[in-house]
Amino acid sequence: MSEKPKSKKSKSKPPEDRPVVDAAAGEPLIPPEQAAGEEPQSYSIVLRVRRVVYEDGYVSVPVDDTIVKRREDGHFAVNPDAFLAEAVRIAQDPQVEWIVEERAIEAHPTQCVKPADRRVVDGSMIKKSD
Repeated sequence: MSEKPKSKKSKSKPPEDRPVVDAAAGEPLIPPEQAAGEEPQSYSIVLRVRRVVYEDGYVSVPVDDTIVKRREDGHFAVNPDAFLAEAVRIAQDPQVEWIVEERAIEAHPTQCVKPADRRVVDGSMIKKSD
């Protein structure tokens, strides 16, 4: 696994001729008092992430005319799409025993502006593991 680059603290002032604004939200990226002259301690980028839990279970799909079709040569064959659709339908039953297989945290495929009622964890306050 590759190491992530370590973030550097910035002591430089933002250029006076550029607005310090999040273009998507129209909100300042840094507090106005810092843009006006105080030196910021660091910058950060917000990323929407998601936590995914993968579970597995087993279902038995009856071999009947729901999934089996007669071919032109007279033989019977399982229709793979019908088989999968029936397995998914059966898996909706609360009797299926689901076991956690894996947990993952990944970048959310749809990035958007953070809703006002959500909070952001400040990564500079999280201790890095060695």
